[in-house]
Amino acid sequence: MSRDDGNSSPLEDDVEAEEELENEDGPEAEGSLPPEVLRTLSIKRDPSLEKITFGDGCSWPKECANSSINEIGGVFLNGINSIISKYEACKRNRRASTIPPLSVLQQSSIEGQMELDPRDSEVLNEVEMELMYIEALYTIKYKIGATSDEHLSVTQDLLDYVRQAFDFSPENHERLLLKVNEEKPPVVVLEVTVVEAKGLEAKDATGFSDPYCMLGIVPGSSGGAAHGRKDSGPKESTVGGGDPSTPKGRTASQRKKTALDQIPVKFIKTTSVKIQTLDPVWNEKFRFDLEDINCDRLHLDIWDHDDDYSVLEYTKKLNEVKGFKGLGRYFKQIAQSARTNSDESVDDFLGSLDLKLNDLPSTGLDQWFDLRNRSSRSRTEGQLHLKLNLATREDRGLSEEDILFETRQHRDLLSVFVNYEFNKARALGDTWSGVLPKAATTILHQHAIQGDMTETQHAFCCWMAYSHQFRKKFFSWEILGKCLDDLDEKWSKAALFKEEEEALALSFERFINHCLKVASKQSEQLTVGSKMATEKLEAALSCLDKLYSTKIFERCCPFMATLKQQLISIIKKFAEDRYKRLQARRRSGPLDEESSGKELANLLDKVNSNLYTARDTLTPIYMSATEVDYFSAWYKETHRLLSKDILNDLNVPLTSSDDLVADGDVDFNEEMESAKLVLRLYLAVRQFYSFEKNLSQSDRTKLDRVSYHGVFSSHLERWLSIIDRILIARVKYAVELDKIEEVYKIDKGGVKQSSSAIDVAFSISQVAGFWRNLRWCEKESAERFLYGFLKVISDCGVTYADMMFDKLKAAGYYDDEGQFDVTEQVCIILNDIEQVRRALQPLTDWLQLDKYSGDRASPAAADGSKSRLHQRMETADSLMTAKIKQVTDRVSDKMRPDLKKQIFRLCWAPEKAQSHEAIDVLMNYLDSNLLTLNTNLLRANFDKILDSIWIEVLEEFQEISSKPDEDFQKAKWISQRLVESLKILYDFFHVDGKGLSQSMINCSLYQEVKVGLELNNATVEELMEIYLEEKFKEQANVSGSAFGTLSVRVYFRPETRKLTVEVLKAQDLIPLDTNGFSDPFVVIDLWPRHHFPEEHQRQTNVVKKTLNPTFNETFEFQLSDDQLKCRAGCVVFTVMDHDYLSSNDFAGEAYMALNTICGISRQKIPGRSALTPVKLPLMHWKGQKEPDLKISKIVAVLSTKDVSKTDLDFVKQRARLNDDAV
Repeated sequence: MSRDDGNSSPLEDDVEAEEELENEDGPEAEGSLPPEVLRTLSIKRDPSLEKITFGDGCSWPKECANSSINEIGGVFLNGINSIISKYEACKRNRRASTIPPLSVLQQSSIEGQMELDPRDSEVLNEVEMELMYIEALYTIKYKIGATSDEHLSVTQDLLDYVRQAFDFSPENHERLLLKVNEEKPPVVVLEVTVVEAKGLEAKDATGFSDPYCMLGIVPGSSGGAAHGRKDSGPKESTVGGGDPSTPKGRTASQRKKTALDQIPVKFIKTTSVKIQTLDPVWNEKFRFDLEDINCDRLHLDIWDHDDDYSVLEYTKKLNEVKGFKGLGRYFKQIAQSARTNSDESVDDFLGSLDLKLNDLPSTGLDQWFDLRNRSSRSRTEGQLHLKLNLATREDRGLSEEDILFETRQHRDLLSVFVNYEFNKARALGDTWSGVLPKAATTILHQHAIQGDMTETQHAFCCWMAYSHQFRKKFFSWEILGKCLDDLDEKWSKAALFKEEEEALALSFERFINHCLKVASKQSEQLTVGSKMATEKLEAALSCLDKLYSTKIFERCCPFMATLKQQLISIIKKFAEDRYKRLQARRRSGPLDEESSGKELANLLDKVNSNLYTARDTLTPIYMSATEVDYFSAWYKETHRLLSKDILNDLNVPLTSSDDLVADGDVDFNEEMESAKLVLRLYLAVRQFYSFEKNLSQSDRTKLDRVSYHGVFSSHLERWLSIIDRILIARVKYAVELDKIEEVYKIDKGGVKQSSSAIDVAFSISQVAGFWRNLRWCEKESAERFLYGFLKVISDCGVTYADMMFDKLKAAGYYDDEGQFDVTEQVCIILNDIEQVRRALQPLTDWLQLDKYSGDRASPAAADGSKSRLHQRMETADSLMTAKIKQVTDRVSDKMRPDLKKQIFRLCWAPEKAQSHEAIDVLMNYLDSNLLTLNTNLLRANFDKILDSIWIEVLEEFQEISSKPDEDFQKAKWISQRLVESLKILYDFFHVDGKGLSQSMINCSLYQEVKVGLELNNATVEELMEIYLEEKFKEQANVSGSAFGTLSVRVYFRPETRKLTVEVLKAQDLIPLDTNGFSDPFVVIDLWPRHHFPEEHQRQTNVVKKTLNPTFNETFEFQLSDDQLKCRAGCVVFTVMDHDYLSSNDFAGEAYMALNTICGISRQKIPGRSALTPVKLPLMHWKGQKEPDLKISKIVAVLSTKDVSKTDLDFVKQRARLNDDAV
């Protein structure tokens, strides 16, 4: 049982195991390790314990082992990488530049003018304020309707609120209140909408009625005479549907005496007739003036229209009369007149309503009422749906032609209240929610209904007032959004007058301009992480987007530019202004080359900073709110402006530079100063054009292409030349300063490398990182420069390998004299070269070599460029691997004589010795030598030495097993020992996957040796069987029929124990005679012969001059059960060409295993004609690209065996064919 628990070293385990063996007395003690387990410790290694990378797991070291290495070109190499690192760090921590706001959008105050129409001013003057105050007092004094819960009923509270909101003194308040008292009171108007009825009584023979309504106002003084007598009419109803109370102390006769002598005919209205229905729908509106809302009632009758001249017609005629005494008598007279027509046809009564109006809510009523009868004897059915609303009609000398008068007043009153509430909240340090108190809403409600304003008009006034105040007060955008939603919800076509829509369009236009100014200002001031500016911008854009999506905006502003067009236009203007101001500031400075370059770099940095803000901060906001790509608009405009100037501006600070560095010393400080400005400019320009990838494909194709790389190419050529000199000098210096560094440990041991490997790998990482971070994207030159960098890097690695190899040679490693020992120095040098080789391996992926060939137009060109770049790295890798191989092969070469000696002892150990005992000397030798290597080498190097030693062992086994020594061939136990020893060695080198990999162990040489040993150990009979099995495999893999086919029908009948073989025909045979034909015949035989000694060979007749012969011949063979079950039993078909003057020619052969023949497995045999013929492809030695090694080996081994004459003929024939094939 293995003791490799990962906590002790292989050396300790080995020593402890040996001590246990020495203390053993007799059989193996419990818990001890057998020798074969101990030996694996010299090879076994857990790959997970080995750090195959530098430092903390990165592919390259983070710093040099010798700081003095940086003295060679460190100023330059470290400097250029530092510039790139700082530039990238600045990008990650970028912030928007603080440039003054856009001049075209500048405003002394963000508030602007948003009047309803040109004559509106932002603040009402003193006279206008007094008029507005009088309007508010008038509204309060003449309140109408019952007060609902959401409103305030106390008049004094309303007056106090108005005085506070208008900020009027008590004296002014009293003065203006007197004026209001002198005003004429308004005329109260009742709006009645007869909506529909349901469940009416059927009066016609058809089962329906033709209903219509007659309605009017019954003045309170004539209420008792409505139907002529005290108890004959319906009881009064309240507007809520209840029964009214009769005023105390007044009888019907008293009410009759006080009735008006003259009733205005306009008090009586009728609806249209709805034909043949019991559920009529009218939706007809009527208006009635009220004399006294506290006493007046609404009376309504429903009639069934029966003839051409009825109550309806009589009502219309009577409406021509100028007046009538008593409205109740009027209703009665109409009914009586209708009943006295000549044809005695009358309208039937369907029901009535009589509603008191003193409890009608100011908010109106929308209700179903039960219809009532005229008397206790009559019967009615059904309900009526009415909408009742109150309004006023003022007679104050104002023109009703001024359509906007009421809405303008309402808006101004709203503005006063909004201004007051906002200021009050701000004085308390609170944020105003936009909700007005009950007092304000009560006054506004009364003003709206008294002005007979619709819900749409009220929503219109709210939007006008709030949007007007918003620019000054800056309350929440959500308040405006709610106003806009309310307006859009309540609006419908014809809901507003034309003048109101025009005023609304002007309001929308000014609000849009205001929002665009806010968006521009916030975009200007917005920086990454500025939450307040972000929220303001999002709110402004969202409100704009909501406005553009409303139906009322489409109605009022049909020809206004789309939101996207307006935003893109302002973004472009913004971008243009910023760029021009930056350019003007730069060109106002000095114009010498260095200063010009710095100013240009500053310009580009600010442009890029703006683009980062546009892409990362503004674009998500604009896209989310309006689906406008802010970045694309900004970048395309900046690209248009900058591309015109960039090449001319770059040519000033970038003076020409020699491509290569002349021989001699290089002043790295001077080179670094020159490179600073150039590199900074390149990074800034590259960053600007890299933003193109954020555009859509269509936008990218529309941009003007600017090739800026040519300006920097000469500088890059010079830097590459300097880097080449730096790397070579560093390699030489690193080898001179070499000191051993421990890079990782396994248990208590440690694999070591020297400091030079760390220094060289670090230098390689610096150069590779510089090119990668440079991101040179011009396709035409990128491959050329990349190849240059790869050449510099790979030459560095190869030079280092050569110098370390030379160092090993100088230490006498390759001297033939003296004793050969594997020293620590050899292991360290191998590890050094391997570590630097590993440092080169990630470059293929890290530098993305494949992308430089992926978009070539020509596949050939792509393959060529790919091979050129990859070949550069593969060549370096192969050269460094070759150096390592030279060292590792030297180890195995030095071990070869000892291996030969130990393997010879293995073979000729006493016959009674077991294989594991005979191989013990060889295993001890391998174990003692490999343990040192395993402890001190990197796994890759150790595997190379293991592989070399494994090949040496295999070659020795092959040499011994192939000796034609007669004594060796007769000692069959030697072959068996070699087979068993090879298995032991296989397990030793593999160690369950912790030694050599299976792919390395299972090499072609191993397979050849293994097969050779197994065949040497086999009997003649076994060899014949193995041979036939290999032929079965070969035939199964034959594709096509290059040498023709043979059709046969073969089956076995168990009852007769006979195998029947029918040879039917052959097709497409190869011509073997000079006339282009053959004379074919088929030889049929059963193999292997030692299983069928009594069955002789059969053959068909010869068919002359044909390549497609037909035989149709049948042969039978008598077989036993043992013969049917024998190993590799088969029918062999050999096609021959008959010759008279010479030996017959071989045309092909085919094999049919007995276990595949029908009937062998006792299955039922169908009729002869039902058996499908089998078409066998013919095989020929000439069809093999190369001879099968196992078959060739079998033939070769059989040639050395004591073989029977039949088998010998078979072998000789195959041997001759094999020779021909070779």
